[in-house]
Amino acid sequence: MYIDKWWGDYFGSTEDSAVLLDYFAKDGAAEYPLSKIFSDFGLYEQIQWGDFRETEEIGFTDEDGRTHEIDMAMNLMMDLAAVTLESVCGGGVSLSELDENTLNPKRFVIQPDEDELDCLIETLLDFSENPEEYELADFCAPDDLREMAAQCKDLAYALKEAL
Repeated sequence: MYIDKWWGDYFGSTEDSAVLLDYFAKDGAAEYPLSKIFSDFGLYEQIQWGDFRETEEIGFTDEDGRTHEIDMAMNLMMDLAAVTLESVCGGGVSLSELDENTLNPKRFVIQPDEDELDCLIETLLDFSENPEEYELADFCAPDDLREMAAQCKDLAYALKEAL
């Protein structure tokens, strides 16, 4: 599985990752256009700016009307990129593969179009080249930030190959 290479240390391990997994768990869908995820989380404004270095107010509202906020857009983009790669190359992923503590066996796939994949790739590459300019830099040790940037670069190239 592709996700095994990425999911763990820097991908899938934040509070924002938990919000993303809640999003998939609360929704009954098995297929998600990436555009729907971008829309549901309110990411289009940041996408239009082409800048994920600082986070605007983003998150999703569940069917009960509760808002689940994302603290750092870059965390969300990194997680989406990893899950999207698994979806494109591996045919999908289950919640139990992403969260060993869940009993939810739901399997789903993210379906990106070429522009959306380009957005993920460009975001990952920008972070890999300028990690200290992202708000994540305020919360990471320099060595961790460099390693995270290197992994983002590798993931971006893996997504490019998937095109």
